Amino acid sequence: MLQLLEWSREELVGLIQYIALCNTNENNSWPTHKQEQFWKSCAAYVSQHSGQSARSDVACRVKVLKVLKTKYSKVEDAETAFGINYFEDVPQQSQDQDTGVAVSSPQPGEFFSSVLESIL
Repeated sequence: MLQLLEWSREELVGLIQYIALCNTNENNSWPTHKQEQFWKSCAAYVSQHSGQSARSDVACRVKVLKVLKTKYSKVEDAETAFGINYFEDVPQQSQDQDTGVAVSSPQPGEFFSSVLESIL
C-alpha cells in the first residue's frame, strides 16, 4: 500500500514562497495551470528550501489546489499564516574582520534572484 508522507512546515513554506515569487498571476491568486516546467521548478525549489527529498511536480500542484487554495483564498494569506518574511534571511551588512571595512550585502532582489537562479 502506498504511504503518503505528510508535508513538513519547511516544504510548505518553500511551496508558498515559490508560488509568491514566481507566479505570474497579478491578483495574488493561486496558479491553476498545468505548465510542467513551472511545477518542476517549484518541486526543485521546495526540495532545496526544505533540504528534503524532492516532491514531484504533480504533488506540488495537488498540494496547492487541494489544500492551500481551499484554506487560503490568496497566496498572501498563506504567507501571513506561515509568517513568511522575505527579508528576514537576507544577509546583513558586516565588517571584514581583518580590515574593519563594512562589507555590503546583496540587495534583497539580488539575493532572491541568486537563490532562484540556482534552481532554475
